[in-house]
Amino acid sequence: MKKILYVDDESFNLEVFIDIFKGIFEVYTANSGIAALSILNQEQIDFVITDMKMPNMSGLKLVEEIREKSILIPCYILTGYELKKEVKQAIDKGDLNGYFAKPFDTEEVLKTIRSF
Repeated sequence: MKKILYVDDESFNLEVFIDIFKGIFEVYTANSGIAALSILNQEQIDFVITDMKMPNMSGLKLVEEIREKSILIPCYILTGYELKKEVKQAIDKGDLNGYFAKPFDTEEVLKTIRSF
């Protein structure tokens, strides 16, 4: 079973993600970039989805930190905004594998995770 890390500063969103994907994936959650990095240091995570806009560390900054540690797992941003220039640049650079629009489409997320 794939291990998925979902990062969001809103606890409701974390609970919804767990409810949707438990039993399909082994779901880990973090409410901040720092907490996510701690999990990544302890677990062999297969896929990361992070909210774009969070206090203290944005989703893009988290992905940069993951790449600096040479962790080569697929990383996706979840954003309620249109595709911003920074996100497109991170995708073009290869740091970010892609993005999901909020609210995410469950089937799209499933299909994407299963493709890796």
